[in-house]
Amino acid sequence: MHGQVKAGWSKYLLSTRIDSIEATNEFSSVNLFATLSSRYWNLDFKFDRVVSNFVMDGDFSGIANAAAHFNNVFSSFNIAGGIAELAPEATSILYVSNHFIWNNNFEKEKFSWVKPSIGFMNDRLVFYSQLTQVSNYVYFNDDALPQQGNEMVEILYAGLKADVLIRHWRLMGDFRSMNSSKGYIRLPDWGAYARFSYRDRFFKKALLTEFGVSIATTAEWKSYAFMPATGALYLQSNQLVGGSPSMDVFLNADIGRATLTLMLQRINSKWFGGENYVAPGYPAPPNTLKFGVFWKLYN
Repeated sequence: MHGQVKAGWSKYLLSTRIDSIEATNEFSSVNLFATLSSRYWNLDFKFDRVVSNFVMDGDFSGIANAAAHFNNVFSSFNIAGGIAELAPEATSILYVSNHFIWNNNFEKEKFSWVKPSIGFMNDRLVFYSQLTQVSNYVYFNDDALPQQGNEMVEILYAGLKADVLIRHWRLMGDFRSMNSSKGYIRLPDWGAYARFSYRDRFFKKALLTEFGVSIATTAEWKSYAFMPATGALYLQSNQLVGGSPSMDVFLNADIGRATLTLMLQRINSKWFGGENYVAPGYPAPPNTLKFGVFWKLYN
């Protein structure tokens, strides 16, 4: 059995300027972390609290996690939960620009959540869910102005993750259903992701290569619109997004210490009779080619 306890304290000085308004704020953070574990289970706890002369004064969060591990078909059980009381984002409280001006006296947002999950076959198959309760939630309404809800909102999602490996073939997937009890927290009814790939060594085992295809999609839903003047997402009811899958093909190759990545995104942009939107009014670029190199630099 192993145990560990850590405690820390940090202090920050933050200078801000919004148009002609300048402010200097101090805040300090106290945190505590504790863990206890054995071969078959572990317990974790984390607590943070903020002391400040700004709106974050008194912010706190506490997170607890308990997990058990088994050596059979039923491989794991995990349950996590927490509570938090946090000030809304500073820009939703005070904002001054040529287009928007507001000065709000919002209460702190309060969160509580519980997240259980069950794993099978060395966590190759995981069922998970989460229930979150939020009160005093701050959102941007249909006029792109910040507003605070007074009632408690429940957010529930449940899903299944799979990671199946058969010789050189690998199938990864995630399907999730979602629901919110209030319309100002918007989520699609469901979302899905699948990734199918083949991995092997070529050229006398010198080149490790993986290539495959991935598909992501959601149900149609009234996604948040984007307000460029404030950089905020706000409620809208004019356009549905989603309902059209996005398909990518990719290639990863390891050459020595370097990993090369090549991806062609949204190869199906002309299929299925729909477009993929980043936000309403902002369609995703079609047929985008991306290239990257990851190189480990060490002696």
